[in-house]
Amino acid sequence: MAIPASQRAFLGIPALSGWTSGQRHVVAASFLGWTLDAFDFFVLKDIAAEFHTDISNVTFAILLIAKAAPAPAE
Repeated sequence: MAIPASQRAFLGIPALSGWTSGQRHVVAASFLGWTLDAFDFFVLKDIAAEFHTDISNVTFAILLIAKAAPAPAE
C-alpha cells in the first residue's frame, strides 16, 4: 500500500510531511538567509585585510550593527 504524498516525510524529516511547497520554501529561504548572515564571522580576517584594520575593529563594527538592528529606522 502506497503512502499518500501528504503523509510522506519531506527530505526524511517527518515534521515537514504536512507542509505545502510554499511553506517548505519559506523555511529553506530563512535557513539560507540565516546562514549567509553569519558568513561574515568566517571571513573576518579577509574583511580586516580589505579595510587595512585589525580583526577586533571589524568585530566591534559587526557588534554595533547587530545592536542597532532592532532600532526603528524613523
